[in-house]
Amino acid sequence: AAAVLEKRIAELFSQFDSTLTSITGVGPVLVAGQIGVNASYLSNLFHKTEGVTIQQYIRHEKIRLAENMLRYSEYDVKEIANYLSFCSQSYFGQAFREQTGMSPLKYRKKYGTFQIENNKNK
Repeated sequence: AAAVLEKRIAELFSQFDSTLTSITGVGPVLVAGQIGVNASYLSNLFHKTEGVTIQQYIRHEKIRLAENMLRYSEYDVKEIANYLSFCSQSYFGQAFREQTGMSPLKYRKKYGTFQIENNKNK
């Protein structure tokens, strides 16, 4: 039964890689409801198999998406934080710094292709 459940969890989370809107409103209760199990059981199983909690996984994926937005869009940090449903720009900055080792603005300055292209035209 656990193997079948693990497969269903993997299928659900693989969908998050392709759709931003899916990941912004997701939590253990919603995922558990979609696969028909108790949220506590799902959380424990996910942590056991993945080595991180569902919340940590979701936050990691949100930061990964933020990295892409900082690289390839002109959205400012506050817009990105709001779009990814962080409770505040400050919390987004803290989470981003923890995962990448730099602030969102420093990340954009270092890796942002949008800014590089704009600077070439000047």
